[in-house]
Amino acid sequence: MLIRRLRYWLESARRGEVLGEEMELHLAEKAAELQADGMTAECAMAEARRRFGNVGLKHEESREIWMTQFFVVGACDPGYVTFSSQKDPK
Repeated sequence: MLIRRLRYWLESARRGEVLGEEMELHLAEKAAELQADGMTAECAMAEARRRFGNVGLKHEESREIWMTQFFVVGACDPGYVTFSSQKDPK
């Protein structure tokens, strides 16, 4: 039980890091687009962040979606849950 919780926590942290990197990429792309339209780099990044919204809230919304999807799929296919919670067979 303890090992399963530790594994979940570690995987959750990794997913959070990947999500954070993805959000930063989107912000940088939007800032570059705004900068190409004539904004300064500082103003473009500030505007991109304003348009994107609260990053912490986006993280929480994404986590909710992941958890909901896992439980919905698990209710429909318990074998998937069992397989996905096991160690990578490689």
